[in-house]
Amino acid sequence: MKKLLFNIRHSFSARLSLSILGVATIIFMLGMGLLFYYSRQSVRQAAVEEATQVLDNMSQRLTNLLNEVEVATVNTEWQVTQHLVPDSMFAYSRHIVEFNPSIIGCSISFEPYFFKEKGEYFSVYSYEDQGVIATQQEGSEQFHYFDLPWYKEAATSRKACWIDPFKDYNPEGFYAKEIIVSYCKPLMTTDGKILGVISSDVSLQALTQALGAEERYPHSYAMFIGKSGNIIVSTNGMQGKPDLHPANHLVLQKQQPGTEWTLAVICPERDIFLHSDRLFSFIMTIIVFGLLIMLLLCFIVIRKMIAPLRILAKETNAIAEGRFDIKLATSESTDAIGQLQNSFSIMQYAIVKHLDDLKQMQQQIQQSNEELTVAKRMVEEAGEKKLAFMRDMSHQIRTPLNIISGFAQVLRDSHSTITPEEVKSVTQEILRNSHDLSTIISHLVSAATIEGLTTISRNDLVNCNELCHQAAAKLTLRHPKTVKLDIDVKVPDSLQIRTNRDCVQEIIDELMHNANKFTNKGKITISCQRLDSSRIAFTITDTGVGIPPEKREQIFAPFTKLNSFNEGLGLGLPLCLQKARLLGGDLTLDTTYYSGTRLVFTLPSEL
Repeated sequence: MKKLLFNIRHSFSARLSLSILGVATIIFMLGMGLLFYYSRQSVRQAAVEEATQVLDNMSQRLTNLLNEVEVATVNTEWQVTQHLVPDSMFAYSRHIVEFNPSIIGCSISFEPYFFKEKGEYFSVYSYEDQGVIATQQEGSEQFHYFDLPWYKEAATSRKACWIDPFKDYNPEGFYAKEIIVSYCKPLMTTDGKILGVISSDVSLQALTQALGAEERYPHSYAMFIGKSGNIIVSTNGMQGKPDLHPANHLVLQKQQPGTEWTLAVICPERDIFLHSDRLFSFIMTIIVFGLLIMLLLCFIVIRKMIAPLRILAKETNAIAEGRFDIKLATSESTDAIGQLQNSFSIMQYAIVKHLDDLKQMQQQIQQSNEELTVAKRMVEEAGEKKLAFMRDMSHQIRTPLNIISGFAQVLRDSHSTITPEEVKSVTQEILRNSHDLSTIISHLVSAATIEGLTTISRNDLVNCNELCHQAAAKLTLRHPKTVKLDIDVKVPDSLQIRTNRDCVQEIIDELMHNANKFTNKGKITISCQRLDSSRIAFTITDTGVGIPPEKREQIFAPFTKLNSFNEGLGLGLPLCLQKARLLGGDLTLDTTYYSGTRLVFTLPSEL
């Protein structure tokens, strides 16, 4: 122990660590004290709110039960006062018990000699026992019902009331075998004269079920207290006069509406604060261990703070080994050690920056080499494309020329032997190949002339309806027996737009030509509709072979054909796209259409 005290007195890091721990302990204790106080207040308030909710729920269930009994009694009272016939009382008494499950007994009792033929006593009582309802007439010198609480209190006060629990007994007949409470209502004439009393009985078991077992805490309980101060029912079986102010308990009371009874909920505080006390103990344990860990950490940190030279030596050794990426820490101190540490940090930063510059230069050289490689590959690909284009163009031009030449020889040599139908077929084939050859040449000329243009004159007023019908009229179907041509114009016949008529007609003709070329059955539809107030769209839809999803992005690239065996140079759609954009519009492929191909050509609708 003496050695430990000696080391502490002569160790700056140990003394500073203990000082920090002492201050931290005081702050933590003050904070935990405030936290403990306010957390208990919050937990208690939450418990009060929960208990209040439980109390309100119980009160509502009891109110529903009592209201049910009161309504049934009032309804029967009206029937009794309207039909004062002795024999009817048996039916009324039995009826209220039979049709109201909450009522186990009903007594309809009258003043002495009210029915003179029945004598001084006339009271009808019905009682349900195990589902069987029995009705009897009662009242005699041995059973003087006028003096019983359920009759006397209602008749004296001339008001309906609930009677505290009592044990019924009739020495001359049957009676309720369990403790009951009764709702008693005086039978009165319109001028206030007492005729008798109607009483409906409810068992304590029904009250207990209505009270329920809604306990939010393990040892909490509820009770129903009568006007005499005795317990009517309780969820823990307690009887007699209750203690409504027990020590270390939360007690909430509420008078039951329409009665002189009180409903109470009692919750022990040990249950209320059980979880919060456990949590507080757990937190205190963590704080104690945290303070011990903080003591150790403070000692380590302080020891490191007073030994910067050792750290600096370790870092400079790493730099000497070639690990230049290690960042040296700087110091805010102005003494010799701090200046030395900052000087080494600046030197290390300069070395790292120089190395980074070298790496960046190396990366730039590597990137330049890669770009040169890509450029070389592009030149080679361009050369290959040029050769392929020349071969394809030669093939595309030679093929229709050979066909035209062959059919011309047929007409020259065999014109006298072939039928008119064959002549017509041959001439149509010559015209079609001539048109294909003209289209190829037109595409080449357009590709040469359109290059470098930034705009096209738009001075023509063009009727949209006419454009669609002209394009349809010019189209000769390749398969007229299996392909149908539809026109669907959804704009007024008078709609005109200002644009370049020739360019628009060329674009639509090219799109119709493509649809005709790739559609063997189904239909080709040209439609026109307004997209919004500033744009109009021409849509060419076919049910042909369509375009595979993986090749849809390639269709607008120049000299690109999805099938190298197809006729054409791959310039039709690229030229259409260029012209559409020069006209201020666009040409797009509808990627949501899978039954063929649908191309949408949009133009400004300005005049």
